[in-house]
Amino acid sequence: MQQQFTYPPAIYLAESERSSGFWNTWVPIAAFIAIPVIYLSAPNFFEKWMKSESTGLLEFIHSFFPLLVALISIRLLFFPLVRENKLLFAWCMAMVIGGIYLAGEEASWGQHYIGWSTPEFWTRVNDQAETNLHNTLALLDQVPRGILTFGIVITGLLNPWLLTHRPEILPRAFDFTYPPRALRTLAVIVGLIGILSVIKSSVETSETVSGFRFGEYQETFIVWFLLYYTLFLYWRAKAHEGA
Repeated sequence: MQQQFTYPPAIYLAESERSSGFWNTWVPIAAFIAIPVIYLSAPNFFEKWMKSESTGLLEFIHSFFPLLVALISIRLLFFPLVRENKLLFAWCMAMVIGGIYLAGEEASWGQHYIGWSTPEFWTRVNDQAETNLHNTLALLDQVPRGILTFGIVITGLLNPWLLTHRPEILPRAFDFTYPPRALRTLAVIVGLIGILSVIKSSVETSETVSGFRFGEYQETFIVWFLLYYTLFLYWRAKAHEGA
């Protein structure tokens, strides 16, 4: 019989209970509060050490976390559980490709750190004159971000409730891929920032607040969610291997 990772509910709940509430809950909440506080109280510091494409911590996280997602996903491909299941293999391969794409795009494929000049023909199609694709078309930026945000909020909040209260509703074929309950806090933050962004765009705000980039703010927690999700899949695969 195929090992279950989220069924019965006791197994699913135990997985998250064994994880660190400090890292899964309190650190994300602290970051959610700290980022706008730093922006408002120390704008020069925020500009150089948080937002800057070459020296900013947030910009580094936006490319480094997806890179880790890709590397962990490559390791997942070598577990028999994944390698012998076409669905899981395709899922992990998609995470490899997606992680590499996100990491490369966020760093403009190295331009942010190496600092090469953008070819003149590309500056005419790229909104920020960078060597990346996501600043050229909404189809390559807002659309994927919207799909990813929607997926995180739905699977990060709805799935844990269903797996705990109505597990029979969800197909067992995707058991390995369901997000753990421990990621609910990150899913809530991703959704909340999306709501705040909509409110900001629909009401008049001060010049200080209007300069705050909610998209970048939200992106921090999106890649954070993806990294933790990938780590949990790795731990599930390890547990299966040692069973």
